[in-house]
Amino acid sequence: MFGEHFPRLFAQFMRAREQADRFDVAPLNYLHVPVAALAIAGIAGALIFRRRLNIAPEAAALCLTILLALAANAAICGIFAHPVDRYQSRLVLLAPLAVALLIAQRQHAGLNRRLGSPPDIA
Repeated sequence: MFGEHFPRLFAQFMRAREQADRFDVAPLNYLHVPVAALAIAGIAGALIFRRRLNIAPEAAALCLTILLALAANAAICGIFAHPVDRYQSRLVLLAPLAVALLIAQRQHAGLNRRLGSPPDIA
């Protein structure tokens, strides 16, 4: 189809490095999959123990939204499309981001307690 609609660009497109050599992403999965799984488990754990961990309501809402988005995306991709890993991997990057935000919030609260500063109210 690309050759039919853009015949002048088709030859240049086919000579591109992405078309000639396949990039092996399998080694990336050894890092990507466990980090994503641990982050999702961390988000779930943070939601379960949010009072004990003293997690802000905004952070808990973000974690819940990300978990719901991941579940909805998995259901939609599984029901309406053939299952392809890359669709889920587009959203799963939000899970480590949420865990990083939770860690940063926890460290910030600990620093405020050590310095005797009042907590931020924002």
